[in-house]
Amino acid sequence: MKMPAILSLAAIALATALPTTAAQAGTKLGLLSCQSDGSLAYVIGSSKDYLCVFKPADGGAREPYLATLDNVGVDLGITGRQDLSWIVYAGSFQEGQPVSLQGDYYGVSADASVAAGGGAKILAGGPNNGFTLQSVSLQAQFGLNATAALSRLSLTPAPTEPAVYKP
Repeated sequence: MKMPAILSLAAIALATALPTTAAQAGTKLGLLSCQSDGSLAYVIGSSKDYLCVFKPADGGAREPYLATLDNVGVDLGITGRQDLSWIVYAGSFQEGQPVSLQGDYYGVSADASVAAGGGAKILAGGPNNGFTLQSVSLQAQFGLNATAALSRLSLTPAPTEPAVYKP
């Protein structure tokens, strides 16, 4: 079996073997989708910036976020565009409460790619450690990389005003 296939299988096995906290988390609040243009990973870590949108399950207004994903562990290679999606769960949520995902989320990442590939990230945290981000499916990415790392995703609200560029 070739090395990329072994890395892909190891990434999937690690992600699926992790205990899921979604069952303990309670209420499904919506979907957080993020995109990155890619990055260069260093041997023991990486940092990637993402643009994210939270889509509430109740059909409410979408919330834009800026995100940074920091990985510490084995993280080698170069990735192009990455698309990530998580179902957002809350441990204790009352109907009508405002939802803000701003904060830091911690967990694990496992992914691999040769040209195209995928992976998963399972994270928990946010305000009062009250949220769980459960991977909807394997992420899609392009590049040449392998990652098995501890991760921190930092979410901050994105500006909602249109950007004005001056030549």
